Amino acid sequence: MGYVANKVTMCQRPPLRPIIPKSSSSLTSRVITGGAWMIVLRLVTRSTSIIVTLILARLLNPADFGPYSVIIKCKSNEDLTPLPP
Repeated sequence: MGYVANKVTMCQRPPLRPIIPKSSSSLTSRVITGGAWMIVLRLVTRSTSIIVTLILARLLNPADFGPYSVIIKCKSNEDLTPLPP
């Protein structure tokens, strides 16, 4: 008695789904929405930084706040300076 193989057809794969989900919005509206979120995020980050600085300026004496302000100024300059390639 030999081994009898059944005729098996290859199972068909389901169609591939797109990586980006289908949505009714166009690429332009998604770019605008993403840009708006980036602006909001930047505003929240900057306002939080200003609030923290104001609180620290109130809590620290001038001798302690001076080095902090120098470090913050250098950090803000670093953010504006592009990295070399």
